[in-house]
This record gives sequence, C-alpha cells and structure tokens, in this order.
Amino acid sequence: MIEVTNERDYLDFVPEGMKPCCPGIELALPEGSESSLAAFENEFSHLCPTTIHVNYDGSIDQRQPGWNYLNFETPVVTDTFIWLAESEEPIPVRESITDHPNGIKGILGFVFDLEPDKLRGFSKLVKQDLSGATIKIGGIEVWLKNTIEDFPDVHAKIFPLIAIILKAANLDYFAAQMDNVRKVSFMSGPAVHIETNMQSWDLLITL
Repeated sequence: MIEVTNERDYLDFVPEGMKPCCPGIELALPEGSESSLAAFENEFSHLCPTTIHVNYDGSIDQRQPGWNYLNFETPVVTDTFIWLAESEEPIPVRESITDHPNGIKGILGFVFDLEPDKLRGFSKLVKQDLSGATIKIGGIEVWLKNTIEDFPDVHAKIFPLIAIILKAANLDYFAAQMDNVRKVSFMSGPAVHIETNMQSWDLLITL
C-alpha cells in the first residue's frame, strides 16, 4: 500500500480522469507470475496506463527494489480506481496477521451496482470470464447487485461499489445492535449488514 499523508500526494497518485475519493482496488500480480506489468501496459494501452515505482525503504533512488504500480487514466470500471501492483525481489518479510476480536477472516467479494457490460473491461483485465454476471479472482468474487436474490436494501451511493462481503468466524461480535447494524440474509445464509454513508461502501459480514 501507499501511505498518503496529504492531498497533493493523493492527487499525484490518482491518474488523470479518475474521480477523486472513489473506491480503490489493488490487483497484485502473484509471486512468480508469468505475466508482468509491462505486458499489461502494452495490452491495455487504450486505457492510457502510467507506471509508478515506490521503494520498500521509502527512498527516492529508483534503482532500489520496491513496488511497481500500473494505473489507468481511463477507468477500468466506472468511478472506481483499479490498479495493478508488482513486488520486486527481495520482497520484505511480511508481518504476521493477528486475530481481531471481531473474528473477520478475510474478503469474500465485492458488489457493484452496474450493468454486466460495465464489467467487461475488468473481466478482460483479470482474464476471467464474466460468467453468470460474476467474476472470480482466486478466492474472491465480484458480483452485480441485480444478480443476488436476497441482497439487502442499500441506500443510494455515489460510486458503483456498494458493498464489500467479509467472512467471519461467527457473528457474535456484531450481536449488539447499533443504528447502522442489522441482521439480514445473504446468499440464503445469516449475515450482518453494516450501513455507511453515500460516499462509502457498506459491509456485509457472513459465515
């Protein structure tokens, strides 16, 4: 991730043509991937790609190893900032992930309020078919709101990413109901819906 400490740094990272403050999704190339950012840059030249290098140690010497990012001035998905990332060797040792009291284990998927044709570009970028109006990337799924039978009511949002689906060990942590938390059904199973504001995505937590 890139830590942004002021608005100027943020605007320098966000490509031209991208709506400020829109949701962002980083797609990281797996270690040992046969593909490369250069190949994506060539294949998706029509999206006006730009590259950024950030050193692991925070220095400005471009010869040092770090993260490489590929941004697109033409959004892959409407009003959504999607970029590719690649790590150079030697990759820093990752810190161990600690368990949180809320029991969240990871991300199951994203829900967009869009028509299927609006995800065609994203489908090509991740090289996965838009099958049944969903796209699978590893263990994460991208859904379209209108294809989920028991998707809970979500208030109007400024951006098309309206919800992130999280997997939890159990839902006990969220039993204490607050104004913006309610129990719902998702994909025929129990879930908790945490509502946010119109500029952010909601959270759906399921088992």
